[in-house]
Amino acid sequence: MSHWVLEEKNGSLAKITFADDPFRMNWVNEPHFWGEMAAPNGISCTSARTILQDDTLEETYIFTNESQETIFCDAGSVSISLPLNDNYLAADICLPQRCHAHVWCGGEVSWVLALRMGGQAPHLGMILTQGSLESYSIRRSLTESHCVSNTRGVILLHPKEFSLAPEEKKILRWRLFRHEGIEDWKRILKAYFGSLYITSEQWVAFHYDKVKWNGGFVDTSRTGEICQTFQSNGKSTTACWRIMPPATELLRRRAQFIVEKQQCMDTSSHLCGAYLIYDNETNKLCYSHDIPDHNSARERLGMGALVALACRYFHDAALEKSLWNYADFILREIYEEKIHTVYDDAGYMEERHRLYNEAWVAVFFMELFRVTHEPVWIKRAADVMENYYDRGGDRFYAIGIPMTSIVALLKEAGMTDRAEDMRHLFIHHAEKIADIGIHYPTSEVDYEQSIVAPAVNMLLMGYQLSGKQALLSAAREQMKLLILFQGMQPDYHFNEVAIRHWDGYWFGKRHMLGDTFPHYWSSLSGLAFERYGHITGEKEWLVRAEKNLRGSLPLFFEDGSASCAMVYPRLLFSKRISSELPQLAGVFFAEIAFLFRVFLPTGVPISWKLSVQMGLVTEIISDAFKSTFLRNFFIFLIAKECHHFALSALGVRQRRLQQFFK
Repeated sequence: MSHWVLEEKNGSLAKITFADDPFRMNWVNEPHFWGEMAAPNGISCTSARTILQDDTLEETYIFTNESQETIFCDAGSVSISLPLNDNYLAADICLPQRCHAHVWCGGEVSWVLALRMGGQAPHLGMILTQGSLESYSIRRSLTESHCVSNTRGVILLHPKEFSLAPEEKKILRWRLFRHEGIEDWKRILKAYFGSLYITSEQWVAFHYDKVKWNGGFVDTSRTGEICQTFQSNGKSTTACWRIMPPATELLRRRAQFIVEKQQCMDTSSHLCGAYLIYDNETNKLCYSHDIPDHNSARERLGMGALVALACRYFHDAALEKSLWNYADFILREIYEEKIHTVYDDAGYMEERHRLYNEAWVAVFFMELFRVTHEPVWIKRAADVMENYYDRGGDRFYAIGIPMTSIVALLKEAGMTDRAEDMRHLFIHHAEKIADIGIHYPTSEVDYEQSIVAPAVNMLLMGYQLSGKQALLSAAREQMKLLILFQGMQPDYHFNEVAIRHWDGYWFGKRHMLGDTFPHYWSSLSGLAFERYGHITGEKEWLVRAEKNLRGSLPLFFEDGSASCAMVYPRLLFSKRISSELPQLAGVFFAEIAFLFRVFLPTGVPISWKLSVQMGLVTEIISDAFKSTFLRNFFIFLIAKECHHFALSALGVRQRRLQQFFK
């Protein structure tokens, strides 16, 4: 007896469900239709479906040239729709009734992995068995405001460009499978593709790193993108790596770029001293109070933390001067000391309060304490976080709350009573998150990775501060949901990068909607993996953490500019955009606020060794960083800019070093 329950309409599918699914989830995002075909004029489109003996569903798509002339089909001109139900409503709806769709168009080795957001099997997968897929696009609608952030859109699969003579046919064929989850899916892929199932130790490497993949070693002798084609048994596929300059050099260039190009120094302006968005196309600073994600606060707040970190490395007078100009701006325009309030924009703008801002200002103050060792800065950080909780922050899933770090730094400053007060506040917050469990409240997006990941991190930090096993158990359960966001494609854009798809609209110069791979907040998953790995001693989590955290580094350009995300799909279709917008791999869109890890060189370029004095950590990760594999990491969240809006820094973690350089 077949497990498939299908509802067809006009040759397409309105419903795909499994008979034994207790949730009766429809894997098709209604009201869209699965398998709709599009091609240039003169080409007819037909499809057929058959349930095979092994209970897989085989779909065949045929494109036939019915004209009297040869027709050339450019990349993207032919498509097949896969409207997988990857969209966000409340968590209680998403977990049983929605899926994460991981797409890989790798030539003749192409597949789609769809995982129910709650992790319960059965899940859905697709494997290409005939033809070649070159890319995918996203079709979006902006007719409803809810769809902007919460709906991923319709995935359109594109074959490689081809031509058809009169009466000639082009056939694409794939099989749909039910499976039990990620490990079962890997087993299926290995069985189908054998040696063309590509794995690698890292997908983002540093110049002259030694990186092994399952067929040899990656050439890291030059920086940039490396895409290789592999062939076996008459099939071919690709895999892509990104080679970066040494991380300390990235830090230096990034800090210099911020200081030289992203700081407003107009003494007649209330923005004087602020780090702002930078337009790389026009080489101008950008600011908008009316567009909150382009203002002088929010994720831009992190740039100060990055510059503070750079000052500790490079002892550069220009960096130090810039840092204190920025500190003056924060104290004058963003942070009101008398009431310990952080505002959403310059001028103490209170019409929009955003709780995310508090943690990021607290991190900046903590970084100034590390630079100066003046207790006033860590006191301000504690004041900010107390105000955060006075405003109901214990019911909010803020990003980057430095729980363990602020307690440690207060103790270092001799404020032991204050440290104990903060410890209790943080534990209380973690316990509230544990009580809520997986019934996550909606935030700026109804359900997403940057709700789940902060929850896991705060539960883990609560455990570190309290030793309460219930918090660790709660973190373990929520980790099961977090990993479902992570990609496993053989490409640095995707591998261990979390699914996100709305940031190009809110933060970008062109307000574009599409998948963003990688994106800065994808790194939140790595922070959770790292902390969990250190707590439990389970090294596989540290391996995943390193892949994830490296995955955001390609958002830095070699000249020190940066961006928040890569808009990955080939084409974006939206009612806001008058035409199709081609998007090439490697072109960055939107602003950035993301986590950056710096590897500290200690002699031989290809040998990176940890040089850390265990103890104080300014971070949202673990206090005791003892792993040899995540050697030399410094962390800092990086704030905003754009493709064409440059990046800034939301910084968040670093460590006390025994020495900066050898």
